[in-house]
Amino acid sequence: MCIRDRIQNVASKTKEWGIECLRYEILNIDPPEEIKKSMQYEAEAERLKRREILISEGKMTSTINISQGSKQAQILQAEGESESINIVTKSEAQFLDLSKSQLDSASTVSYTHLRAHETPEHLVCRLLLEKKK
Repeated sequence: MCIRDRIQNVASKTKEWGIECLRYEILNIDPPEEIKKSMQYEAEAERLKRREILISEGKMTSTINISQGSKQAQILQAEGESESINIVTKSEAQFLDLSKSQLDSASTVSYTHLRAHETPEHLVCRLLLEKKK
């Protein structure tokens, strides 16, 4: 006899007494082995699904964090290089301003003194050093 038949049987007996049952509670259900196995497989499949989702979310978060770290490192490296270029450029500009002012006050320098490996800036430095001696 199935559960529905049992409920109808109980309902018909209680109606004879003038009682209408609105709720039934069935305890100690022992489902067949096939249904038990099916429920176990379904629960295991759900656990595996949640496990795979958590693993993929972890990998995604890890990849995002690594790429953001790499991006930040590149930005900081570029800022450092930019600052280094600015410092060198300012130093060169100060040197050229100093050299120009000293050359303006000194006699005219001929580029005939320029050695083969020297740039005009090196010539100015060399002549200033020689002038101090």
